[in-house]
Amino acid sequence: MDDKNLKTLIQFESEKKSIAAAFILGIQLGILGGHDYYLGDIGRGIFKLILTITMIGIIVSIIWVIIDLISMPSRVREKNRQLAERLTA
Repeated sequence: MDDKNLKTLIQFESEKKSIAAAFILGIQLGILGGHDYYLGDIGRGIFKLILTITMIGIIVSIIWVIIDLISMPSRVREKNRQLAERLTA
């Protein structure tokens, strides 16, 4: 393995996202968008935070968090795939 590939691998390992961490954030701070911020989806997290402030929005946010938890592994894999593509481009 040459130096460039090694540096890319090290950078990927330091920046990749963890499914476990995303799940923990989703369970503990899901209605506030904690897992969205962790995955780099800042706009989605802000929208979820604003939505949670309203009474009707909190119900929607809870449902949204359940859907997010179900789709969490594929979201994390996609973010890591995008990171790998960015690093190897």
